[in-house]
Amino acid sequence: LRHVSDLPYSVHEWRQRDALSQTLRYLEPDRGFFKPAIHFQHAEDGRGAGEFTGLYYVNALLWKAWGEPVPWTLRWTQGLFLVLGMLALARAVKHWTGISGAGWAAAMAVFASPLIQFYGVNYLVNPSALMAVFIAWWFVARSEQPARNARSELLRAALMLALAGLLRPTMLIGGLPVLVRWWRVRPTSWAWAGLCGGGALAVVVAWVLWAKSYNAAHNSTYFLTTVR
Repeated sequence: LRHVSDLPYSVHEWRQRDALSQTLRYLEPDRGFFKPAIHFQHAEDGRGAGEFTGLYYVNALLWKAWGEPVPWTLRWTQGLFLVLGMLALARAVKHWTGISGAGWAAAMAVFASPLIQFYGVNYLVNPSALMAVFIAWWFVARSEQPARNARSELLRAALMLALAGLLRPTMLIGGLPVLVRWWRVRPTSWAWAGLCGGGALAVVVAWVLWAKSYNAAHNSTYFLTTVR
């Protein structure tokens, strides 16, 4: 916790600074959400996009309200996801196993990872993407409870999976356990499950295609969305 207000440092410092750079660029006048940029200038005005920039944009809005850049909010944003993700994982595992201790054991096993320890409260969005997957699992677990509205809970799970995929497309693999659980319990219709799952996938694909188009339009290769 003593590092929660630190600037980027140590392993992958350059990637941490990418996150800080994009947030700083969003402070510029007329820098709308769909005009992301970094300070790396081997592109038109430094424009370029990789992962979903929503968290950077929200932090830039916080900085504007604060009156000056306060980089530690980026760490705290990831920290909030970490806490919610750990709680969600614990509750989902408890529901599926029926053992309270199993849920907390699963959460602590993830939290004990050195990568989570270092990057969980950091500038990179990778851990937040994983936490979004865990939150999606919790909503799936909730959809299996008779007192819950299964359709609403599955929709929330799809939204969290979409967020995970936007932050890191590879995190869509976290939807496989969701599919397995739905297949076993089937709390909703095929149509609703397909609409939720297909919608989440479509949102991620749309962002990836937009980012590739945006980078191509501004001659940006920094985020490796092409083979050039």
